[in-house]
Amino acid sequence: MINEASPNNFNGSISNEQLLSRVWMSRKLRETNIPINNCIVLGSWYGILPFVLKKLNNIKKIYANDIDSKCIEKSKKINPTIKHIIGDCNQLKYKNIDCVINPSVNNIVDKGWFESIPKGTLCLLQTEDIEVEHGCPSNNKEMLNQYPLSKILYRGKLNTTDDFENFTRYMIIGIK
Repeated sequence: MINEASPNNFNGSISNEQLLSRVWMSRKLRETNIPINNCIVLGSWYGILPFVLKKLNNIKKIYANDIDSKCIEKSKKINPTIKHIIGDCNQLKYKNIDCVINPSVNNIVDKGWFESIPKGTLCLLQTEDIEVEHGCPSNNKEMLNQYPLSKILYRGKLNTTDDFENFTRYMIIGIK
C-alpha cells in the first residue's frame, strides 16, 4: 500500500491536496443544481468536507459520520451546527437522506454503506489511485462497476500532488 504524505491527523486533513479535493467536490456537487435537504458525509474525518459543503453549497442539513470519535470531537468544534454520527458507515440507515457523499471509497472494503442507500438518492463518490485497500476501486470505471448508478451527472478526475508523488483523485456524481 502506498500512503499519501499528508499525515493521518488534523494537519493532514488541511493539506493543500486535501483542501483542493474538498473544494472540487463541493463545486461539482453545486453544479448539478439538484436541491439537497439532508446530506451525509461518510468518513468525514476531521470535518473539513462538511465545513466546505456548508460554506459553498445550499444544503439544509449536513451529517458528518466517522468511526473515529477523536475525529468527530474535532469536527464538532469546527462544525457546531452539523449533526455528528460516530459509527461504522456500513451500519447506517439513510432515513430522509437525499445525498450521500463518500470521499473515501478506496478505503472502505465493505459495500454495506452503498447497498443501504435507497434508489433515487444523489451520490458523490470519490476514490484515488493510491492507498487502495484490496478490492477497492482505484478509478472511475472500477468505481462504477462496484457502485452502479442509474444516472451519471458528473465524472471526472483531479491530478494532485503531495510532498512525495503525483496521484489522481476520481469522482462520480450520480443517482443510485
